[in-house]
Amino acid sequence: MEKSFIIYHKAKEIDIFIDFLRFSQTISIQRITDEFLEIKNNSIEDEIDLAHLREMSLQEILHDFTGFELPRIEYFDREILYQVMPKLGYGTFDVCSLIHSLSKRSMEEREWFKQIFVTHFGWETVDTVLGFIENDMNASKASKKLYMHRNTINYRLDHFIEKSEINVRTFLGAFAFYSLFN
Repeated sequence: MEKSFIIYHKAKEIDIFIDFLRFSQTISIQRITDEFLEIKNNSIEDEIDLAHLREMSLQEILHDFTGFELPRIEYFDREILYQVMPKLGYGTFDVCSLIHSLSKRSMEEREWFKQIFVTHFGWETVDTVLGFIENDMNASKASKKLYMHRNTINYRLDHFIEKSEINVRTFLGAFAFYSLFN
C-alpha cells in the first residue's frame, strides 16, 4: 500500500539526508522545502516503517527528524501540519500519537483537529464514537444509551476507523480521540 510521510528536519546539512533517502529504491521524494520533506513509499511489497527509517538515519548519518505518517484520505491540511510539527519533539507520529501530543498543547491546534473530524464525518458520527467510548467501548451499552441499533453503531465505527485511521476500538485510539474532544 502506498504511504506518504512528512518529515521535519532541523539539520543544516540536509543534502546528506536527501542522498540517504534516495539510496532507498522504495522511497520517492515528492516535495522539498527548507525544513520539510514529503516522501512516498513506491513499493507495494516493501512498506516503509518510519520509526525504522529514523533509526537507520541516526545510525548511518547521525541525523534525527520528526516524521508524520499521512492518513490515506485527503482531509489533512498539510500547511497546518507544517505549523504543528516544529513544536513537536523528535520522533515519529501517526494520527493517534499526534492527537495525543496536541492534547497537551494550544487550544487552537486542538480546535483545528476537532473541526477536521466534525467537517469530514459530521456530528452524528463524532457523537456516536464518543458515546461508544463513554460506554466502556461496548456497542451494546452504547446502543441503549444512544437509542440506536447496535448494527448502526458498528457501521459508523467501522466507517470512522476506515476513513480516519484511528482505531477507536483500541485503548490508544479511543484515548486519543476522547482526549481531543474532552
